[in-house]
Amino acid sequence: MLFLVRYGELFLKSEPVKKRFEQRLIANLQAGMPGAKITRRRGRILVEDKSGEAIGKIFGIVSYSPVTTCEPTLEEMKKAVVPLVHEGTFALRVNRPFKGFPKTSQEIAVELGSAVVEAKGNKVNLSKPDQEVFVEVFEDVVYVFTETIRGPGGLPLGTSGRLLLLNDSKDAQRAGWMMMKRGCTLDILGEKSPLIEEWSIGHEVNYADGGVEELMENYPALVTGGKEPPTAKKPYPVFQPLLGI
Repeated sequence: MLFLVRYGELFLKSEPVKKRFEQRLIANLQAGMPGAKITRRRGRILVEDKSGEAIGKIFGIVSYSPVTTCEPTLEEMKKAVVPLVHEGTFALRVNRPFKGFPKTSQEIAVELGSAVVEAKGNKVNLSKPDQEVFVEVFEDVVYVFTETIRGPGGLPLGTSGRLLLLNDSKDAQRAGWMMMKRGCTLDILGEKSPLIEEWSIGHEVNYADGGVEELMENYPALVTGGKEPPTAKKPYPVFQPLLGI
């Protein structure tokens, strides 16, 4: 199966940082799907994999879609789109990353929508359709899909340093997960955490032994599941992402 993968916050970074983050994201995808074929193109990542199950657990991915492809011509697009429309109203959502295509996104949508109406008789409803068909037009290929699956979002794991998680509760594991979403990898002091291990795709989770103060000589910050403001100042930052919940 072929999946079109989208990432979000990376667009806000400078070019050198964005490139590094993209490389890290692709490396994490490859680690989660060792046999997959992964390519990058113009703000998208294409993943060819049997199931794509690991995609939904890769931080940095906003959403992804199983897609079919066709050649970048209106006739081929019609052949790809018409069979995907079932009973009820529909809407065509066309995105045209390749601006050199001779028609605008709206013009393409009108042409494809007309082909569906002629072939199947369905009515168009742009505000509340029963079904949406998405079309992304690139210079050499068109991606067509009907489903968008949400990813965890955030930043690629491994782009924001390695922290120590004080794992003394379920809230601590939730706090660790939230810091992972910001790109941080974790070592753990305390009980094992299947949650952290499951989501640390492409990165090893180490279990530390010793006292907090001693261990913090080796980490830039500590992560805890505490929800109360700290009563004493620490010589190192303490991240409590559940504090406001």
